[in-house]
Amino acid sequence: MICGVTLLFRLAQVVFRPYKVRFTCDACELQRHEPDAVHCKACGNLLNIPDEGAD
Repeated sequence: MICGVTLLFRLAQVVFRPYKVRFTCDACELQRHEPDAVHCKACGNLLNIPDEGAD
């Protein structure tokens, strides 16, 4: 019973959590950013997150 509730809660977290990309900031080492982020949310450092559209 507890296992089922835990799995349901985890599934709800995954579904409702905003999508983040894993890209490490050079200044503060924060790893999770919004996909369209230009600056780090924690320290303001300029990010250069690669995307699929860039050649």
